[in-house]
Amino acid sequence: MLAGQARDPRERAATVSEQRPLLQRGRPKSGEYVNYGGAHDPSASARAEETKAGSPDVETPASEVHKSTGAIHTSQREEANDKWTCKFQGYASAAVICAVVLLGDSARGVMFPTLWPLVESLGGDRSTNGFMVGAFSLGRAISSPFIGRASVRMGFQRTLSLCSLIICLGGLLYGTATSISSLLVAQILIGVGSGSLGVTRAYVAELSSPSTRTVLLAYLTAVQYCGFTCTPFIGALLTQIFGDGVLLGRDRAGHEWVVDKFNAPGFLTAIWAMVNAVLLLVVFAEPAHSVLRIEAYRSGNPPPPKAKPVSKGEK
Repeated sequence: MLAGQARDPRERAATVSEQRPLLQRGRPKSGEYVNYGGAHDPSASARAEETKAGSPDVETPASEVHKSTGAIHTSQREEANDKWTCKFQGYASAAVICAVVLLGDSARGVMFPTLWPLVESLGGDRSTNGFMVGAFSLGRAISSPFIGRASVRMGFQRTLSLCSLIICLGGLLYGTATSISSLLVAQILIGVGSGSLGVTRAYVAELSSPSTRTVLLAYLTAVQYCGFTCTPFIGALLTQIFGDGVLLGRDRAGHEWVVDKFNAPGFLTAIWAMVNAVLLLVVFAEPAHSVLRIEAYRSGNPPPPKAKPVSKGEK
């Protein structure tokens, strides 16, 4: 290069920088690239600008990033599983409640087609048949207030399970009745166990919002009347299936176990009630507010205030 020729400005800056002592060159700012000599490196300047724009001074190890990302995904999966579980338990509990309501009125509807012939075969008359029909309603009317009070202290699950067991006992007694008195007691027991209608409605009212409560209670009422009006067809079907009797076997004493059109409705009711009791204990989920109410009653504290349900319009 000629002595009088002007040099490139970048080369002049590098030469001046080299001539100054190292301590006088100044401390570079964070993220700033300083060339203390040598040719200019454009790629180094670009990396410095990227670092200045937002790259962390200290890089997070890849293992830590994977751990945090995995924890987030695990939390999201657990939250999704919890939502699905709650939704499934809600639908399952509602289905069990419908089965309990359906049995409560099916217990008398399924017996209507053969009740009068059964009363007549046991030596009763038409007035006796009237007492048999009224015995069911009498048992329900007497037990309903006590069952409602028991649901406050024991919860929905235990109360409805106990009612199902009472219906099961009444159905077995109905299927093995050999006299008018035993048949009358069986009808009363079935009515007592069916007095849980108010408890099932309280369950729906407690878990529903004001905007959906009327609709859900209407659905529950439809299930109730379906059990009363449609299940007599089941009684007629049992008459066609079993007719004069089907021999199931004999015991050691020589007694024959026969299912006929008279006792088949009682045995069907007992089996149905037992299935409901198992579902209540295994599938049914006690509401959180009911659990707090039970604990408050056991400890002698006042019941907790009822949580106000949130309707769709308030969300």
